[in-house]
Amino acid sequence: EIVATLDSHTSDICRGMDGKHFPMSEWKVGVTAPPFHVHCRSTTVPYFDDEFDAVGERAARDEETGKTYFVPGNMTYKEWEKSFVNGGDKSGLQEALPDDTIKTEEKKTVDDCETVEQVQDLMKDQQWFRVAEINGHVYDTNERIGLKGLDLGCAKSIYKTHEQLFDKFPQLKGKLNAVGSTQLGGMTYAQCSFGHGGVTVNTKYFSDMEKLAKSYEKDLQAGFHPKGTDFSAIVMHELGHAIDDYLSYTEMVCGLLNNYRPKIVSADLRPKVMKSCGLKVSDIRNEVSGYATKDAQEWFAECFAEYMVSDEPRTVAAKFGEMLEELLKGVK
Repeated sequence: EIVATLDSHTSDICRGMDGKHFPMSEWKVGVTAPPFHVHCRSTTVPYFDDEFDAVGERAARDEETGKTYFVPGNMTYKEWEKSFVNGGDKSGLQEALPDDTIKTEEKKTVDDCETVEQVQDLMKDQQWFRVAEINGHVYDTNERIGLKGLDLGCAKSIYKTHEQLFDKFPQLKGKLNAVGSTQLGGMTYAQCSFGHGGVTVNTKYFSDMEKLAKSYEKDLQAGFHPKGTDFSAIVMHELGHAIDDYLSYTEMVCGLLNNYRPKIVSADLRPKVMKSCGLKVSDIRNEVSGYATKDAQEWFAECFAEYMVSDEPRTVAAKFGEMLEELLKGVK
């Protein structure tokens, strides 16, 4: 470790070790370290072999004119005296105007991204997804985020959907697996794999945002998906599956049934929500969506999508969201 000794006196007689640096092994009071003399106000500071003083600017005010100038951070006292006291030579100095602001590097947002790769890297930086140690090996699913083959607009939408999820439910950070992309078969927009929920989007649709939006709108008009949603509900729907999976098989919030197999949360929640709304399971098509009639899991995902995406969630989605939030309060 190296330290520098700085004496606060200005007299050459009392400067002592002013500005000199030495290793800690050579520390000796009165020789290399203060105090050097009576009423000594010297001090020691860490020494860095870097030209910090040559970086940046400071502000200096001219008392005669009242103007402020930017001066180099390494300007010495004699240089300052020459510019602002003796003769006032300020050539080469920039005057600070009233509307000048200190420029700092702004944090990059997803809207600033110009490529899918940038969206992907920004998403990795958030550390939203699961990291687990298995048999001595660390598996970081954040590093497995894959948006290759997607339209830039679709990639940004996927980012914002996850951002919305983790902003609303920060307790889910680190609990779910990362999102990926590949070509899926059939008419599938996306899918979620049970086991900490890993969402995969279909490049067949997500490679063209305009095409995807039109396709979803067509399904929406047919009553296949919840009212008040748009194509961003596709990924939100899959995240609903991921949450259902996590609460069911990791948190086991419904207890252990059937030879220690946990009951799926969606199956437990569906009758409670519908009854609370004064409705029956047969009302799901009109009150949620056509796709929600398939089973309890799709009902859960469709309710979640409407609850998160719609500006005005209907009765069932609103009650669903209320009950889900109660369940998620127990997640740490």
